[in-house]
Amino acid sequence: MIRRLLIAFSCLIVLGLLASWGLRAISRQWVFGGDTEADLKRVAASGQPIVQAIYSYRTANGLWPQQLTDLVPAYLPTPPGSQWEFAWTHLGDNRIQTNSPGGTLRIGFCFTDQSNQGWTAGNRETEISLGMPAPNSIPPNVFDSAIATARISELRRRAAREPAELIHRQALLTDVVNLNTQDARDISKQATIDFPAHWWPHYTLAEMLVLTEDLHSADDQLVNWAEANPSFVRYWILVQFRERHQLHKEAMVALEKAIQFPIRSTDGVDFTSEYIAFLSARAAYNQGRHDLVLAVCNLWKQASGYGEPEPSWRAFQSAAYLAMGNFVAAKPPIDDLISIAKTKGVWAGDLENLQKAVDSKNQAFSYNAGGFFFKLDYRIQYK
Repeated sequence: MIRRLLIAFSCLIVLGLLASWGLRAISRQWVFGGDTEADLKRVAASGQPIVQAIYSYRTANGLWPQQLTDLVPAYLPTPPGSQWEFAWTHLGDNRIQTNSPGGTLRIGFCFTDQSNQGWTAGNRETEISLGMPAPNSIPPNVFDSAIATARISELRRRAAREPAELIHRQALLTDVVNLNTQDARDISKQATIDFPAHWWPHYTLAEMLVLTEDLHSADDQLVNWAEANPSFVRYWILVQFRERHQLHKEAMVALEKAIQFPIRSTDGVDFTSEYIAFLSARAAYNQGRHDLVLAVCNLWKQASGYGEPEPSWRAFQSAAYLAMGNFVAAKPPIDDLISIAKTKGVWAGDLENLQKAVDSKNQAFSYNAGGFFFKLDYRIQYK
């Protein structure tokens, strides 16, 4: 009897192992989408020289190639076949990829993160590692003057190759400004001609004029741009410039002009209208311009094009009324915001202390909304 039980138990174990192996095989076959593992590895192996060339290019030039043709002829004798695609971003989230032989999967190599580098195959639902080692890579020596020179040369070439792409000029200026401020000024000046509506060239030229001429000339340059086609955003850029250079009174003069216009993200500014409003209200409150705080809040309430705008305007409105001694008007907005914050996140902080100050009619209370650390910068990352 015991012997029969042992035999039956052994059979169950064997059947379980076979079932598990079968399920894994079926799952593996489904992941491969009809391609065998050998097929996928064979395609990946054919792409290894391209991956190695990309790494070698970065080691020598201090940045990733933008196109696979950039590798020819110094790193590859001929361009890779058209079946290979290279997805590039200036932040270094790069990937080389192609279709699997069966056409149902994408085989690719990601250069983004050292821990994730390697060949993979997958689709929108899943991705598996092919277990193939990455080629050798040597990070570029950022302190090597030859690499710095090669990087700047390549950025100039890209700017010339794609004159309608601002990103290459932004990267070029970022690299050049610490080496030659006159050259950086010329780059930004040319960009104001080629991209007249975008904020970056004009703000950057003002910063370069601070370095090469004087603050007054720089400020005049930015004022002229703002007044050529006035908008909230253009004057807000002027506010940021003046705040950066400790011209706080003049910054509030610019904000006085800004509130004559609706808050909209224009001129290449990629911040939301509510974000711009938050920063503007905070700057005005910190300078004791409670009248401007209220004006910004009124615009903020109308800033969102997608229903109810971010509700933190209530905190600034309450704080401004409190500072002005209007205790009756200060209470409803902070009470409303406290209630809203119980069910969803809000940008403004220190709400309970603000509410206590309003309830106690503490006009001397100094509100600190917290929120975002922000500094408008002309420099960018370009890997």
